[in-house]
Amino acid sequence: MQPTPFGRTIAGLFGLALGGCFAYLLTKDYQLIKFEEYQTEEERARHKKLQVRFREMQPLELKQDVKKKRIKALKLESEEQNSPENN
Repeated sequence: MQPTPFGRTIAGLFGLALGGCFAYLLTKDYQLIKFEEYQTEEERARHKKLQVRFREMQPLELKQDVKKKRIKALKLESEEQNSPENN
């Protein structure tokens, strides 16, 4: 039995929906870093020169509430490891 165009459309929509859900689950804790304009003319002049640097790009950062939760969890975990009951 050959796939029909309707079946292919349904499979494509299902794959698109599943991929969108997967992408959302992976990126829900992050936000895009926004570009900020230079505040002074000195900063603008300094960055106007051609500068080629290769460095790690980080276009995403954790949202503030998620950062706080992770820091709190790490503190609790380190306190549990350092407690005298575990030694």
